[in-house]
Amino acid sequence: GIFAFALVVIKVQFLPIIAKPMENEVLFDAYDITKTAQNKVALIYQQTGQCPVDLALNMNSDNIKVTIDTRTAGVPETDCTVTGTIQDVRFPIRYLNEQTLVFYHVPDSDHWRCTSSLNEKQAPAYCIGD
Repeated sequence: GIFAFALVVIKVQFLPIIAKPMENEVLFDAYDITKTAQNKVALIYQQTGQCPVDLALNMNSDNIKVTIDTRTAGVPETDCTVTGTIQDVRFPIRYLNEQTLVFYHVPDSDHWRCTSSLNEKQAPAYCIGD
């Protein structure tokens, strides 16, 4: 009885205190790295009219994998996407693994939009999935 109560107290009271700053750090890195990559891709796209899918970014962190493609599942019509995928994060924030932040080019324009698999509390306000 007391052991179960102690586990509940730890899970409800103390785990969020540890997890929230860790979550914020990973989410900031995911946004920062992906947005920096998108800025580079957008510049090349603007100059060449092509999505630079073979661009070597050299900006992957241990926890954020950035990919460039001409299409990405779940993204509206586009011709260029920059996707940051969260990976290899450990307890207590394992639930962030495989979550994505996607910047995508709107065809026939200079605009880029954003969508994400993160929930509305985690994703940037203008980057919430449908």
